[in-house]
Amino acid sequence: MSGILFKPYTLNTTTGALDIVDLVPIMDVAVAPGSTHMSITSGWAKVDFGTGEFETSLSNTVNLPANGTAATVNLTHAAAPTLATGIHVFVLLIEFFQEVNGIQYSLKNGGYNSLAVIEVV
Repeated sequence: MSGILFKPYTLNTTTGALDIVDLVPIMDVAVAPGSTHMSITSGWAKVDFGTGEFETSLSNTVNLPANGTAATVNLTHAAAPTLATGIHVFVLLIEFFQEVNGIQYSLKNGGYNSLAVIEVV
């Protein structure tokens, strides 16, 4: 992720909220060649490695044009995972798309997309 996202973010490990203030895609992200848009999503899981149980939650997805316009990204979760025991794992996903005739398509190889664990509590 550090090779793609160059802007700092804040993560609230109590609520799962993740914020990126004034993100300018062409300056703060290694935008995939040929992409016109990008999306950012966060995930939150509670995992009990002893029992093998887990529960996950996905945030809203923010879709942005891959241009020089600044935008603040606010990712929130409807609810925290409620598994009784385990550790919290937070991930961040960045995906790239190309818009053709008003429809966004995933780039064919997906080689520039990134999913990374950003915090473990």
